[in-house]
Amino acid sequence: MSLVATAGLLAFVVRHVGLARLGAALRAADPTWLAAALALNLGIHVFVPAEKWRRLLGRLGHSLTFGESARIWLGCQPLRFTLPMKTGELFKVVYLEGVHHVPPAVGTWALVFDKLSNVVALMAFGAAGLLWAPLGSRVSLVIGLLLLPSPLLFANVLPARLREALGALPGRLGRFARELVDAMAALPTAVRLKFFAVSLLQVLAEAMSFGVCLRALGVHAPALDVLFRTPLVILLANLPVTLSGIGTREIGMLWLFSAHGSPEQLAATGLVLSFVGPVLLVLTGLPFVGGFFAGAFGSAAGAARTDGARVEAEAPRE
Repeated sequence: MSLVATAGLLAFVVRHVGLARLGAALRAADPTWLAAALALNLGIHVFVPAEKWRRLLGRLGHSLTFGESARIWLGCQPLRFTLPMKTGELFKVVYLEGVHHVPPAVGTWALVFDKLSNVVALMAFGAAGLLWAPLGSRVSLVIGLLLLPSPLLFANVLPARLREALGALPGRLGRFARELVDAMAALPTAVRLKFFAVSLLQVLAEAMSFGVCLRALGVHAPALDVLFRTPLVILLANLPVTLSGIGTREIGMLWLFSAHGSPEQLAATGLVLSFVGPVLLVLTGLPFVGGFFAGAFGSAAGAARTDGARVEAEAPRE
């Protein structure tokens, strides 16, 4: 369905803009600014998140080198690209357990906290963007409601409350819940706020990336417009509709930046953003996919065989 939605939205954009005009806008792009967008996006989408995730795992008691963190990050990109809402990233948890013996609850919390802090940062800028560029009461209400529970992300009281609520769960589920709560408690509020500050800086860097791509296509939008409208485009692209936001990103550019450029310039900017973002990540990650799959799925299969052999060895003989 995501593939169909992606193709449909891209076809709509091409029909709305015109293929010849879209092609002309892409050919007119400034190569220097395109190169800057390429370099900036590699930093935003590879080096910064890989290092942030590595430090987050280190805070939870599991150290990785930056090289290993980056290899995992890149090797997971095809799954992240194809599965909705970036759920493919959950396979990082499988890899960490199989290769580095990180408990699934710890890997899950590192992943969830990282994503939630990024979403809350986007929502905060998105709320400011709605004030800067009103888009209607319904959109404002949705973002406001999504922001309401965000303080829980930083509350020290939450692990204790969850420990009380989940403490009675039996078996593996209970063990997972207890380990998850312990991992949450291992990140005090001050540490969570530091990682959240990095998420805010990532949003600022994304806005800079949008500004560079707009400039490459000849669009000169005011800096504040770029800063406050970019998170709204990103939030739109994160809806579980298309493959990694391809299609919805282009629609968002046409909608939110219509006052600053022609339709063909804005559609071309969306396509460039889709390339230097998710598409480029998949291409960059291809050399690392084999190692990631072998580590994630091979280690999981090996662990299952080992568990089976252990159970068989411990079984009483007749």
